[in-house]
Amino acid sequence: MSGTLPRSQRYMRLFAYLPLALRPEAENALLICYGMGVTADAFTRETHLKHLDVVDISKEVFDLASSYSGPGYSNPLRDPRVTTFVQDGRFFLQASPENYDIITGEPPPLKVAGTVNLYTQQFFSLLNDRLKDGGIATFWLPIYQLTTDETKAILRGFHNVFPNASVWATCDLEWIMTGMNGPLHKPNEEAARALRSDVGTRLDLGRIGIEVPAQMSALFLMDGEEIDRITQGVEPLSDLYPKRLTDVHPDLNAVHHFGYTYLERSAAFHRFLSSSLIKEIWPNVIFTCATRSCERLSSRSRTVMNSASLLRKSWRLIRPAYLSQPCKIWSRERSPDGTCLALFNCWKAREIAPSPISITSSCSLTFIA
Repeated sequence: MSGTLPRSQRYMRLFAYLPLALRPEAENALLICYGMGVTADAFTRETHLKHLDVVDISKEVFDLASSYSGPGYSNPLRDPRVTTFVQDGRFFLQASPENYDIITGEPPPLKVAGTVNLYTQQFFSLLNDRLKDGGIATFWLPIYQLTTDETKAILRGFHNVFPNASVWATCDLEWIMTGMNGPLHKPNEEAARALRSDVGTRLDLGRIGIEVPAQMSALFLMDGEEIDRITQGVEPLSDLYPKRLTDVHPDLNAVHHFGYTYLERSAAFHRFLSSSLIKEIWPNVIFTCATRSCERLSSRSRTVMNSASLLRKSWRLIRPAYLSQPCKIWSRERSPDGTCLALFNCWKAREIAPSPISITSSCSLTFIA
């Protein structure tokens, strides 16, 4: 499952930018499953990256790469730093002698036949074996495709391999599992700033809603301690027990209850500040920006609105994006009945609510978040 719509581009590009923020000195990377090339495109915007290997079991996805289009999208296979391999991702990890600074993967939907083999504890061990010391693995976890028990089984297997695992949110319930190999350390501050100062990456980050460093911090959901807590007594998804990933359709109400618990603002920020992992790995410049941003919020009103129903509706749209800049609503046009057709005046809100939202002209909305 892949696409070049703004919402898809946001989470797919973050599979590159999140590990690059943690390891900005990375020289090579491996992408398992090419899709439409959005993540590969993000990697190629990092000028310091010397080489990118891309593995996909389908030759056709590479053949069609020049046919895709989207806002800001370019064909990354034209970049001379990119090498493609038509191969099973798991076999490639077993056969390749190469070690990587970053390995990331976005397989097909989890209930598709064969995908389970890319989510077992044994597969995650292969990822870890192919990482350099201090290397980072990121992997797609779309929890809306899973029952809560299945999500926990995958998290348990990932954390068994990566003791310093963490989970980050991109769009709504599209999660990123992140693990590091070996000793932890903060990235080079100068290199971390370069990710923001380089024109190509800065514009690309801004286009997906990461306009200031603190917004990257707001993606954090949990570290290994919380994973341990919620997966206590849970058996990991394993090659020996692949049916722990069932063909049962998830109860979306239960999934939303589980997932949105981690999107609640104050609790999420508390987990970020209190995380021993974050204190060891997160760039100081970003950590400081995030702390100051949230301290300012404590003395401000978060919302001003004279329509409770609109507040609930709008907050559901904005909350998953972790908006950390004032979000203004501006009148685009007025209908005969006096209704104001409004658009959120920022990219992140546009990608979550691409269609105009109808509100009465008497309503006012100011988000300071």
